[in-house]
Amino acid sequence: MATKARSFTITAETTASTDHVFALIADATTWTTWTPIRSVERANLAPDGTEQVGTLRSFHIGVGKSLEEVTGLFPGKRITYSLRKGMPISNHVASIELEPRESGCVITWYEGFTPAIAGTGAFFAWFLHAFIAKCMDGLVKKAEA
Repeated sequence: MATKARSFTITAETTASTDHVFALIADATTWTTWTPIRSVERANLAPDGTEQVGTLRSFHIGVGKSLEEVTGLFPGKRITYSLRKGMPISNHVASIELEPRESGCVITWYEGFTPAIAGTGAFFAWFLHAFIAKCMDGLVKKAEA
């Protein structure tokens, strides 16, 4: 039985600038201050120590651990990444896009994946949506603090 691809989008508005929000999302070391993530390890950084396309980010959440790769960085506009390890899903693509507004910006967080195990799609869609919703909430609060 083939598994069906899943995706969702969460959108929020903030009074923070696109540059300020981008600084938070493009530096995984800040994620422990605005997400449920407890610790972060990074590899393949740029020579100046910043993240770049190809940077690997290992996130620790309680007993779980995931490994993501940064696949695109567009300063002030968007970051894209893909899960490499940590959940039984494949074809994972994600992006956090920023659209400037007169008084801040709109943040759009997209996640798409295919469950690796038939029958688990609804669960992982629910789990990832709930997790990303918490992250988005924290991102807006941190950006506006």
